[in-house]
Amino acid sequence: MSIKTQAVHRISRFGTRYPYFNKISFFKNLAKSIRHTLNLSNQRIGRKWSLDEILTVLCYCWIRGVSIHHASEKLERWASKFLNFQPKIFHDRRKSRAFPHQTTINDWLRTQSSEKIEEIYRIVFEKMIQRVFLKNPD
Repeated sequence: MSIKTQAVHRISRFGTRYPYFNKISFFKNLAKSIRHTLNLSNQRIGRKWSLDEILTVLCYCWIRGVSIHHASEKLERWASKFLNFQPKIFHDRRKSRAFPHQTTINDWLRTQSSEKIEEIYRIVFEKMIQRVFLKNPD
């Protein structure tokens, strides 16, 4: 009789062993490094978001193993807590954001080919290993 087990694919808390994963600057620098590796410009996506901001959310969600929605909301909370981000309140009571929402990132992902996304995904983990485990920034 076999026992069903569930594979754990998410690192819930890193604690003090890897404090890099609890800093917005780690993910922003990782995104910037990925953009430079791919020789992409930091153009604006839509009216507001740059490619670095979109890649920051993708880096967080891929490394932590969470959804894009969870990643953008978590980075949003970190920005208000640690970066003192104060959202603007619009006339219709909506608030501005420090990081793009899930729908913005999904719209950008739809414009990319699957090969391009796989390449970005591979580079995210190569850069993460270099920065954290090998202590090599680039």
